[in-house]
Amino acid sequence: PSTPAGLSHAEWGQIRGLVEEGRYHAAPIGKPGKPAVLRASNPRQGYVTTFRSEGVELESRPALGQDWRLGVRVSGFGYLGEMRPLPAAEPMADKGRIEYRRGPVTEWYENRPDGLEQGFTIAEAPGWGSVGALAIELAVDGGLSIAVEGDSAAFADASGRGVLRYAGL
Repeated sequence: PSTPAGLSHAEWGQIRGLVEEGRYHAAPIGKPGKPAVLRASNPRQGYVTTFRSEGVELESRPALGQDWRLGVRVSGFGYLGEMRPLPAAEPMADKGRIEYRRGPVTEWYENRPDGLEQGFTIAEAPGWGSVGALAIELAVDGGLSIAVEGDSAAFADASGRGVLRYAGL
């Protein structure tokens, strides 16, 4: 599109970039006084992510002719063989970044055109058990099949078509 009158090409590009970035920001849904629920769309990847205190849910956009759902929640933290649950937390959003602050662990997500990145910031090691490899345990649900391939997991729908990839494990 052409640059509107009164704006430089660079200014118009910056405005368009901000609008595009905003398409990936999380926004609250639900009702005041109820637990926080946030939703973020990912138009390029074709899914919507809902963030609830219980965990995260990714769903296909039906308009694209797909129908799948994947739920992910943190089920434990600690040393291998000595996992414990983390405290419950409400999701908090700052634009395209969503965080759950769970005691010594901050679980975070960044929604970008190239996908949804999940990460964990650990403020301190657990105060129990032996010293060893720290681990975070995740539980998934939703009916997709999972195939672990090296440091990634591929999720396929009932027809066997790949719909999501969890990489960099």
